[in-house]
Amino acid sequence: MNSAKRYRFVGEDDRLNKKLLYTLVEAASAVGIHEKTMFSRMHNKFEKVITDYDLRPTEGFFGGTYRGSRTYASRFSSPAEKFSAKWLKKHIVNDIEFINNLHLK
Repeated sequence: MNSAKRYRFVGEDDRLNKKLLYTLVEAASAVGIHEKTMFSRMHNKFEKVITDYDLRPTEGFFGGTYRGSRTYASRFSSPAEKFSAKWLKKHIVNDIEFINNLHLK
C-alpha cells in the first residue's frame, strides 16, 4: 500500500515549520486553501518541496479575480416590453401529440 508523499517546506511562511515534512492535504489545510488546488500546483514539480508561491491564496476562476455573476443592461426600454417578452418566451402548447390529435379530429 502506498503511503502519502511528504514534502519539505522551504519558504518563509509562519504557518508551516521548515523542520517537518507535510502531505499536500496537511499543507493545504494549514494555510487554508483547497487540497485540490494544492495537488494541481504540485503535480508537475520536479523538486518535491513546498514554497511560499505554492501557498498563495486562490485568485478565482482561471487566475482572474472572480467578480460573481455579472449584470447586463436590459434590452427593453419599458416595463411593458419586458412583460411582453416574458410571455412571448412561453410555449403555448408543449405537447406534440396534443397538436397531432387536433389535426386528426
